[in-house]
Amino acid sequence: MTNKSKICTPRQSYTGIICFDYQNDDKQMPSQNRRIRFSTLACISTCSIFGQSSALAETITVTLINGDVLRGERIEQDNAEDTIILIHPQLGKIVLKPSQIKTSTQPKVWTGSLSLGISGGNTGGDRSGNGTISSTWDYKKSKNELKLAGNWNYEFSRDAGESNISVDTNKATFLARYDRKLSQKLSAYVSTDYLMDAKNTVAVNDLTTSIGLGYELLKTKTSKLKVSIGPSLQWLSGGSECDSDPNCGNAYAASTFTTEFTWKPSKRFQLSLIEKLTGAYVNGVTPSSNFIASFKIVPHIDSKVFTTLNLQSMYQPLQQPKYDNSVSMQVGTEF
Repeated sequence: MTNKSKICTPRQSYTGIICFDYQNDDKQMPSQNRRIRFSTLACISTCSIFGQSSALAETITVTLINGDVLRGERIEQDNAEDTIILIHPQLGKIVLKPSQIKTSTQPKVWTGSLSLGISGGNTGGDRSGNGTISSTWDYKKSKNELKLAGNWNYEFSRDAGESNISVDTNKATFLARYDRKLSQKLSAYVSTDYLMDAKNTVAVNDLTTSIGLGYELLKTKTSKLKVSIGPSLQWLSGGSECDSDPNCGNAYAASTFTTEFTWKPSKRFQLSLIEKLTGAYVNGVTPSSNFIASFKIVPHIDSKVFTTLNLQSMYQPLQQPKYDNSVSMQVGTEF
């Protein structure tokens, strides 16, 4: 006598029941029937377990804050601390906290920095003080790039036995430049440079506006070299002797050539050099130059605080005095 029966088990998706028919022949040995029944149930249970694991595992890539990249299967489970449990092929089970994971964010359109420097001295009753402040702002989006930079330097002193304070330095610089990329290396630019030195007797104010083309000669992971050239307009004014100087108070056609070099071998050090040459068409061609060097050091790689050593050397034969050199050290932070 043969009876027809069913063995049922839940589906992997838990939405229904899977049933298997088998023949129960009374003539077969009871042990053989038990083996068939046990094998069928074991196969169904194993498939259900592995199906559940595959459904819950997800292969992901995680970047840690120290730069390490891990790839493995993420195990989904309820967790109040929002930790990620990762099964790595070599490292095995890894539990990661949110504070250990670097979140993927869009690059900032605006970046900036602010730095300050203060010094003072008292030697034999002669007192002096110095203060500097600098700020830079960069805007980058698509083919557009805008750079803004400014600094102010003020120095005073008082000799022993005197009550009057003498202002030895009072000067400021403001630079603005906009670039529009025309190709991978070529760009069109518009720039304005304003230099102010209140101690000048001729040409306290020096304003130069230029328009032209820029070209990247070198661009690697650590270095960048860019040159620019174009016509410009230079205007000089101000000073106690400006009225008696034939060149002061006038605007002149000129040409400007700029070289910019940046070297950043690591996240802790950066060297920036800018050389701007301007030839004003007065008395033939009268050249002037403005050289700026900046050494930036970041003490801690995860910190936004930095130290800079700035050097500036200017030569302008249309102003008095013609030469102006300065050195300053500042501590600042990035935004």
